[in-house]
This record gives sequence, structure tokens and C-alpha cells, in this order.
Amino acid sequence: MIVCTNIYAPNEQTKQMVESFQRFGYEVAATNAEFPYGRVYNNLVQLYKRANTGHDTFVYSDGGDTYCQKPFTVPNDRLIWSTEKQCFPHPEMAKLYPKTRIKSDWKYLNNGNYCGNLQLLLEFLKKYVGLKLPMNANCQLETMQGFLRAKKDGFPIELDYKCKMFQSIAFDPTKPEDGEPIDKSSYSIHMDEKGNPKYTGTDFEIRKGLVYNKMTKTTPAILHGNGRTPMQWVYDLNK
Repeated sequence: MIVCTNIYAPNEQTKQMVESFQRFGYEVAATNAEFPYGRVYNNLVQLYKRANTGHDTFVYSDGGDTYCQKPFTVPNDRLIWSTEKQCFPHPEMAKLYPKTRIKSDWKYLNNGNYCGNLQLLLEFLKKYVGLKLPMNANCQLETMQGFLRAKKDGFPIELDYKCKMFQSIAFDPTKPEDGEPIDKSSYSIHMDEKGNPKYTGTDFEIRKGLVYNKMTKTTPAILHGNGRTPMQWVYDLNK
């Protein structure tokens, strides 16, 4: 198993991401493509092709805002994509998603984390997304469209509705009091008396030093502060 990512810039967030996987003994392979997203995607496809020559399974984790908090196992017979609360970038596409009996607020594809069999990944990208996208591609949109087509065809791909593997921490429902500083994507990050980010939301709690989802009753392996949601409170748990 190999962890694949793209290093947008050598900053503290990237350092935290890489080290969080390495502390559990996972190999991390990275590209160093700069924006736009199309360039990043195209470089990642080449990374997947190289990785497929020596590895059966993989995890992709966003190099800018993810963190591995515990060891995990990757399936070899399917692909699993992370989920989030918003149907981004086109909310109107929510009605196109397949019905599920699983009750969860995290039900739309998030392209910041996914995992599974590498050969299946390359087959999925080739058939449903494209092995090369234009520079102005959104990438999450194209992957979402590909996922919806693949599900109709019975391709072995699924969403992590219960957040067993991946956890988007954005869009926590608790809003702050008037006048309190907030991040535009997460109402749950307040500042403590020292000016440090502090989690005060309702979706999660800390159990034995790990972020636990109270809604799905799971402890996910990889956390994702998508939408520029602050991650410092996650890093502070592992000092």
C-alpha cells in the first residue's frame, strides 16, 4: 500500500500531513505540481501509473489539509471515496446521487481522500473521468460525474457514508455567538483565550486522543479540513 499526494507548497500543513502517515510506517509518494487543478490531476495520474508497477493498493490524501490519526486497512477489491456535507461544486447534482439506506449527513463525494485497488483506480479514471483533464478543470466535479456514471454501470466504487475511513470536518452545524471569530467553512472553530483554534462543534468529540464522529459513531482514520477549515486543533491533539 502506498500513500499518494501532491505537495502544493512545503508548509506546516504539508509537513503535518506527511509525518502523520509516516509515523505509522506508510510510504508516501508525492508530486509537486502547482495549480491549476488540471495540472495537479494530470501529474497525479502519472504518479498512479508508476505506483501501479509495485503496489496493489493506495490511498490518496490531500497534501494541504489532511491528517492520519490511526492505522487503517485499504480494500483490494473496490474504490472508496470520502464524503462531505455539501454537494460541491453544483448543489443541484444532489438529486442525481444513488439512494442509500445509510443515514448520514456525509453523503456527497469529496475528492480530497480516496483509496482502494490501483488497477481499478486507473480503469475508473480512464473510463469515467479521463486520464488527462484541461488546466481549468475543477477535478471534483469531473470525478463526481464519473462516480455517478460508474455506479449506474455497477463499477466497484462506493462512498464512505459512515466515515469509517475518511472524515471531512467542514460544515459542522454549531454556529458561534454574534461577534465571535469563525472560519467561513466551519462554524465550530473558535479561538481560546490565547488566540488558538479550539473545537466547539457538535459533530465530533475527542476519545482517547482521537477525533470521534458522534453522528456516525465511528473513529475515522484520516481527517480532512476541506474548504480551508482550520486543522490546528487536530494537530494539537498529537503534540
